[in-house]
Amino acid sequence: MHVIQRSLLSYEHFLCEGDDNLRLVRVLDSLDADPLIGKLDKQRDRRRNWYPNRMLWNTLIAAKVYGIAKVSELIRELSRNPALRDICGVKRIPKAHHYSRFLGKLAKPENQELLLEIFHKAVEELRKFLPDLGESVAVDGTSVSSYCNRFAKEKSDKEAGWGVRRKRLEDGSEEIKRWYGYSLMLAVDTKYELPIGFEVIPANTNESPRLPALLREVMRRHADMKARYVLGDAGFDSKRNCRFVLGELKALPIIKMRLTQDKDKEFSGAICRCNELGTPVCSCGQFMTYAGRDGKYLKFRCPKHKEIRGGPCSDSAYGRVLKIAISEDERRWPGLARQSKKFARLYRRRTAVERVNSRLKEHLRLDEQYVRGIGKITVNATFSLLVMVGAAVAMARKERWKDMRRVVRLAA
Repeated sequence: MHVIQRSLLSYEHFLCEGDDNLRLVRVLDSLDADPLIGKLDKQRDRRRNWYPNRMLWNTLIAAKVYGIAKVSELIRELSRNPALRDICGVKRIPKAHHYSRFLGKLAKPENQELLLEIFHKAVEELRKFLPDLGESVAVDGTSVSSYCNRFAKEKSDKEAGWGVRRKRLEDGSEEIKRWYGYSLMLAVDTKYELPIGFEVIPANTNESPRLPALLREVMRRHADMKARYVLGDAGFDSKRNCRFVLGELKALPIIKMRLTQDKDKEFSGAICRCNELGTPVCSCGQFMTYAGRDGKYLKFRCPKHKEIRGGPCSDSAYGRVLKIAISEDERRWPGLARQSKKFARLYRRRTAVERVNSRLKEHLRLDEQYVRGIGKITVNATFSLLVMVGAAVAMARKERWKDMRRVVRLAA
């Protein structure tokens, strides 16, 4: 009879046996959950502690690191993986109802606030390594389906709602996506592609009015964070949002405008002769060129000032100049000409939030929800985001700057 015995290894060798184990240890070390766990332990008082809160916390973080979406799959992995049990401190393998109760506790408003503090503490630590974190922020919402039968007359998740997204394809057709559940609104730093704020709302809630509240919350928790640019797609296009970014944040709103007509046509609803995007039409009949910002004004020049001395519209060698006050319409003139090269260059940064959404859904199982109610959905989304920022903190501590965005595999 043969008995296979594992060789005795150091703890470092034990961790290096699986990259997931190493990632898990680093993420857990990066997240300060002591205030939350301490509060939950105090509530438990002197009752039996066979399934400690710290152990349940560690295993739920492990589920995200391992890419496990279901509690049943997590329990199965704990049963077969002794290394994972050692890291998480599992003495007795928990059952599904233990996780259900634990998530219910975390879903309470006072505990959600503590979860948010863990997230923002990790963001604040990242800012020590990355002082310019938050200078360029993209805001976007992504769909999160609820775990219920969306075709049933009586939905088991009463707090969710129907969401609809329309996407125009290259061939001119329109793709429509419908889901029953929630939307996760994200504020993402476009340079480092890391989340700095978030909010979960029912899918039938308009996302556009939530932009000021989301960014106010981020700036409240990080008082010395200074945003220079706020980027958003056409879903956030409103005068109120542009006014908030310009006036309260002192930043530039790089938000795509919803057009009602061709951009080469003259728009009759503006204060001057211009197209719908705000580019003025010179008296010679051509669109004027953007010549920069002068305080609270945007400056435009006659396009023919170089061809003819001063152009046909002015006796001055400089050519005809038109200055438009930003306050005339913050949506049409948001501190920067919408058809300028700089606006187009800045708007291209918005794709960073799409890549963060992709990582959350593909690798951190954001869209595979097996819970109901906005409280538990928020907790589940928070765990995905905690793993993302926790991994970034772990890499920043080791000065592995190129690996900060990697959530699938961390370098040993």
